[in-house]
Amino acid sequence: MIRLGIDDNQDLASIVEVQRLKPVSEYPIPEYFIRAMAVALTHRGRGGAVADAAMEDMLTELARRVAKSGVAQFIISGNIHELNKASQTMAVKYGVSIELGVLDGTPNLPAGPPPLGHRWKSAARLTNA
Repeated sequence: MIRLGIDDNQDLASIVEVQRLKPVSEYPIPEYFIRAMAVALTHRGRGGAVADAAMEDMLTELARRVAKSGVAQFIISGNIHELNKASQTMAVKYGVSIELGVLDGTPNLPAGPPPLGHRWKSAARLTNA
């Protein structure tokens, strides 16, 4: 899934790429890995409004997809570079727990070289609006 954030000038403000992971157990809880989340340079340093909008849009869309399938929760995970304090702060703001340096032993990460930084994982439970 790729989500684009477009600003008032019809320019790209943000992009998020999320991959649904293959189940590793018999439980039907879908798990998603955030492969990338980026904010355009023209929108950085303005209090995080674009990053917040990108995160909220991604979580809303995942919740919509999961609810449509009849499941009551989902899991998200991703990596944040250890020096990226703004992203770490945003992750914690949205209820994500950060595990320092935990990169090995995760059987269902997408293929490729191990990224630098922190691995985080969070369970999200849907609530009725």
